[in-house]
Amino acid sequence: MNAPKTELSKSITILIVEDDASVRSSVESFLHDLGYAVYSVGTKKAGWETLKRVEPTLVLLDLNLPDGSGLDLIRQIDQEKLAVKVIIMSAMPTHHLQPGVEGKILVASLTKPIDPDQLLDAVEKATGNSTPVQSAS
Repeated sequence: MNAPKTELSKSITILIVEDDASVRSSVESFLHDLGYAVYSVGTKKAGWETLKRVEPTLVLLDLNLPDGSGLDLIRQIDQEKLAVKVIIMSAMPTHHLQPGVEGKILVASLTKPIDPDQLLDAVEKATGNSTPVQSAS
């Protein structure tokens, strides 16, 4: 999928917290090609450290990480009252999760393998970046 870069996407930072290097790399490349500033890490600990340092607009989060649950990271975000939205990316069913903890943080859940169109739609809805404008580059 070759969606156009947008002016708004250039000011949006996305953090990917995913332990599967191939998933992390493909999602990172896809979003970077759309013009988003993207950071990616493979553990919950690195995710929390990067989250505090970078202050992203959006976090794409795996639930099963080698050093803990992505749900714990959502709880930390909520406890610290950080202004960030989360999209879950998981191979496991996530129907038990309530978007919006879970009210204001969790905005979508995507099932792996990640469909690029669904990813783009979820990112655009979460960031308000839904009106593509051709980039001059």
